[in-house]
Amino acid sequence: MKALTIVLSVIAALLIALIAVFLLGGALGVEASVTTTPAAQDAPGFAAAVEGVEAGSAPLVLETPDAENAGAYALTDVTVTFANSGLFNAEWLTFEIVPSVGDVAVCSQSASVLDVPARSQAQLTLRLLSKSGASGAGRALEVEYYVLGMRRTATVPLDG
Repeated sequence: MKALTIVLSVIAALLIALIAVFLLGGALGVEASVTTTPAAQDAPGFAAAVEGVEAGSAPLVLETPDAENAGAYALTDVTVTFANSGLFNAEWLTFEIVPSVGDVAVCSQSASVLDVPARSQAQLTLRLLSKSGASGAGRALEVEYYVLGMRRTATVPLDG
């Protein structure tokens, strides 16, 4: 009887350890880098952003920019690094931008869906067009992903 108790205790401890590894190891570490430049200082970048909005290739358009007035806008480059330190793949990462007051458009996005294998990293880059002087307060990236079929979400602040 004592041997059965020891065996069951070991099995219970292993199950608890497995559950802990799954719950803690399935979370993504996220780091965001935000750099803002006046659009007048990056004329080719501003022209490309306006062209993308006008052509309809921009992932998100909140309002139409004035192509003749680069001084009224700023370009924001965002790099988000996802680090998966767990033992399971983080799959089907999808993204949605929560814009701040003054945001005009998301001009480019490096991927619409990402996978982050176990023990590795992946990057997402975005280029946003906003009105000059806009603080970026409240801007965020909503991320949804799956670990072993279980849905998880994360919110990444992108305050500029």
